[in-house]
Amino acid sequence: MEISILGDFNVHHQLWLFSPFTDHPGELAFNFAVLHDLEQLVQYPTCIPDCLGDMLNIPSAYAVTLSSPLNSSDHNLTSASYPISPIPPQDPQKRRCLWHFASASWGDLRRYFVDFPWDDYCFCVGKPSLCAERLTEMIVYGMEAYIPHSLSLP
Repeated sequence: MEISILGDFNVHHQLWLFSPFTDHPGELAFNFAVLHDLEQLVQYPTCIPDCLGDMLNIPSAYAVTLSSPLNSSDHNLTSASYPISPIPPQDPQKRRCLWHFASASWGDLRRYFVDFPWDDYCFCVGKPSLCAERLTEMIVYGMEAYIPHSLSLP
């Protein structure tokens, strides 16, 4: 579970957001954050930027929305949300292929790789991903033909 504490608390600490001083509420807030292993998500002031290029620094897992200030505030309304999704169901356990390399027919596999028309089947396509699929397909085909194998029970 994650708990977020959000707000503009108007407390100051020299280690937060480049504050030039530390006040008593800032010292209390800082100690509370350290004691409870809290993380500060916003690394820059939320006030309306004075400089071109000023922006918020939020961890990428958070979706951040900036809105106009409310009333006469000089701070942007900042909303950070963290997507909570259910744990995806696990795929049913698959059978594994066990290769018996000690019993392989290495000479036949070597001849298969040498004699196969790689240029005509694999390298003639324009898409690298299709070329990779075809290469994989033919390598696995050769392995299945010349290296004994069995499937494990799930």
